[in-house]
Parts: sequence; C-alpha cells; structure tokens
Amino acid sequence: MPDLNKLKNDDIRFHNSIDGLWDIALGLSVIATTILFLVDGVVFTGAFFILLIVTFNLVKSKVTYPRIGFVLHKGMKNNTDKLLIIIMMFGAVVLIIGAFLYSGITSGKIDEQTKQAIWLYMPVALGIVVTGVVLAAGLVLKLNRYMVYAAFLLVCFAAGLLIPIDRALVVLLIAAGATILTVGLVTFVRFLRTYPKLEDGDDDA
Repeated sequence: MPDLNKLKNDDIRFHNSIDGLWDIALGLSVIATTILFLVDGVVFTGAFFILLIVTFNLVKSKVTYPRIGFVLHKGMKNNTDKLLIIIMMFGAVVLIIGAFLYSGITSGKIDEQTKQAIWLYMPVALGIVVTGVVLAAGLVLKLNRYMVYAAFLLVCFAAGLLIPIDRALVVLLIAAGATILTVGLVTFVRFLRTYPKLEDGDDDA
C-alpha cells in the first residue's frame, strides 16, 4: 500500500520547486530590501513586497500551471501557498519596521543612546528574522535547499557584522541574494525547456 503522506510531501516538493519561482522571489527580496536600506528608500519596501506577491501569483497562474496542470495543485496549493505568503508577509512587516527604525536613526529623530542600541541589535535581529523566515519556508516546502539558503544568509549576516570593512554586510547580502536569484533563474529556464505549455485537451488524455 502506498505511503499517502510521502506521496503528498513529494507532490508539495515537486510543485513548489520545479519552476524556481520561490528561489527568484527570495533572491529578489534580499537584494531589493538591502538596496532600499542603503539608499534610504524604506517607503518603497511595502510596495515592493506587494508587487512581488502579485507578480509571483500571476506568473504561477500564467506560466507554471499551464505547463504542469492546475488540477494537480488544487488540493495542496491553497494551504501551502497561503502559508508561504503569510511567512513572506511576516518577514516583510518585520523588515519594514526595521527599515523605519533605520530611517529614524539616519534622520537624527532618535536620541543617541537609543540609536546606539538599535545599531547594535537591529542587524542581529534582522538576521535572525530573515533566517527564520527562510527556514520556515523550507520546512513548508520540504526542500533542503531552502535550509541551505537559511544557513547561507545567517553566515552572511554574521560575517558582515564581524568583518571590519565598511558596508561588508551590504555587499555580502547582495551577493547572497544574487546567488539565490541565479539558482532560481536557472531552474526557471530549465523548467520552461522541460515542460512545454499544455495544449487544450492534453490534460484530458
């Protein structure tokens, strides 16, 4: 008798990893958030995540589902995708809060003692949150490579804080985001080549 739980996990793993869109979304999130912090564009952080989620769902519905079928996803898509979007939104909210704190520091609206405390603990807190969000996504997606991403980002945060070079953390985070984005893009191109778009009636065979 087949192991239904294993089949379900394999189904979730396949449908959430085959097109590389979650990797692309993660890579873009890391790069964009880091750059927005750097250029004091924190007001655009929320708009970026909203645009990312809308675009993600649009590409899924217009590119992924027509190639591997929608019926196969329907049973598990609602729960998995909603949970992953909640995880991303949680991370986005925390990053937005951190961004506004950073904006307050650079604008001089926060007193010196509070400013020093924020400078000391904010990167550590953000590193823990980002790593936790990626790790949670990996557990939901049941993909080992997301665990690797979480460890990779944690190392980047730690190294960026320890290396005595100006903006080392920024460089390392952008490099990490670019690496994850590249993995996603390669996976997406391979997906397009491997799974041609289904013609009408193909899923009835």
